[in-house]
Amino acid sequence: MKFTINNNLRLLTGSLLLAGAVCCSSGSDEPGPNPGPEPEPVSGDVRAYVTSANGNRLFTEEGLSYSKVSMSPYRVELDPATTYQTIDGFGPAMTGATCYNLLKMSQADRTAILKKCFDPETGAGFSFIRVHIGGSDFSMDEYTCCDQEGIEFFAIPEVEKEGIFPVLKEVLEINPEIKIMGSPWSCPKWMKGTVADPSKPYDSWTSGRLNPAYYDDYAEYFVQWVSEMEENGFPIYAI
Repeated sequence: MKFTINNNLRLLTGSLLLAGAVCCSSGSDEPGPNPGPEPEPVSGDVRAYVTSANGNRLFTEEGLSYSKVSMSPYRVELDPATTYQTIDGFGPAMTGATCYNLLKMSQADRTAILKKCFDPETGAGFSFIRVHIGGSDFSMDEYTCCDQEGIEFFAIPEVEKEGIFPVLKEVLEINPEIKIMGSPWSCPKWMKGTVADPSKPYDSWTSGRLNPAYYDDYAEYFVQWVSEMEENGFPIYAI
């Protein structure tokens, strides 16, 4: 099977190492060491760029011939004529850390990289974005959208409105058809119980379980998040 890769996607997803070359003059006109023979051309069904932990190989290009590899007793056959479920889209997570770095860039540079990612005509055409509901381990702080006990205190915090919303708006301007999926890292801590006993309070951002007493509140939490996101111009495709 032959695979082709969109050039823009290759630029975005390929791992490219630009090594700085240091040239030192010895004050002599003597020629430098012989660079050695040209490397053998790489052949195979798939091209891989391999880096070893000990540094012996650094993005070394290698060829893999899948057609010659024994997969016995397993064999994978792809039949393009047979289809099953469809794919809703591909794309990145738009986290607090991601947006923090994007907003540190100049407007021109930020627009350029967002177009390379999301523009369906001139870029990779990413069609999906995941955003966190409340904080994540890629946020600028630890929080949820309702840290004060009581679902009536729900509100998307300013750290997201100031640090994530502007980038999402730019993405939607580039690709209005983008699909946004919300994903929570944790329910509010006041809804949490221990793994062994969910009814026992558990004051931690990690681990624990949702206390069944708060199932209704947590469902409302999702509803309010979707509503507030859409009020701010971000249609939510899935959670």
